[in-house]
Amino acid sequence: MGSLFYDDHSAAKETWARLLAEVMTLYRKGTIQPVEPIETFDVSQLPHALRRLAAEERMGKVAISFENPISILQVHPPKYHVSLDAQKTYVLVGCLGGLGRSISKWMMARGARKFRFLGRSGLDK
Repeated sequence: MGSLFYDDHSAAKETWARLLAEVMTLYRKGTIQPVEPIETFDVSQLPHALRRLAAEERMGKVAISFENPISILQVHPPKYHVSLDAQKTYVLVGCLGGLGRSISKWMMARGARKFRFLGRSGLDK
């Protein structure tokens, strides 16, 4: 359903809306139930939660909680430093959506200033 939700075609949006309505009807009638059990991990336990998610014997869902304001998440520094030349032009193909914007911002933070974007949708995005 995720791919239908992000599809721009009206037929896909109609299909998504119809399927969601059917699922909600089944849920309200009790025909289907949420996946259980739900194991909740504090964000400070993220590595453990990811290992649990990957475990073959796992049943149910894994949820990450951000509710504890004093949780500490260990962040490792990058292994190497990336520096991009401001005088060079960087060609990005198909990077006109959200991921492309994130990559562009990342590159700009490291010195890149000139970009050329190539994509099938042209200037629509």
